[in-house]
Amino acid sequence: MKRLVAISTFLWLSLFGLNVQAGQFHDAREKILAVRTSMIDLLMNKENRQPAQWKAADEKSADARKALAGLKAPSGKEAPFNDFKSVMTAFLDTRDKELREALVSGNEAEAKRLLTVVQKERFGKITELSDMLDK
Repeated sequence: MKRLVAISTFLWLSLFGLNVQAGQFHDAREKILAVRTSMIDLLMNKENRQPAQWKAADEKSADARKALAGLKAPSGKEAPFNDFKSVMTAFLDTRDKELREALVSGNEAEAKRLLTVVQKERFGKITELSDMLDK
């Protein structure tokens, strides 16, 4: 019975192509998603705007910056790589400066605009480019 379960599991993973190791750009995108999610949480839940939550959000941003610094351009994909770095840097700079300041100062409208328009568009571009670069 154990052997049957093991074989079934192996076949299932093989058939569905479970990718155990994602590419470096997918990993960076996941870090950006964590940054975005933490800022949405801070926008939506004012009671979460405590020092511990800010510290956690700041650490996520620092992790994303470290991931960005460690990326290397795939051969022949220098232009999309440069675009990826540029958009990711703009995303993090906006988060660390404008978005954080808007939330700290209580400017909910500006924070919402940044998150739902500017950062949403950038995250979409990051997703598109990460998919292209990891292929």
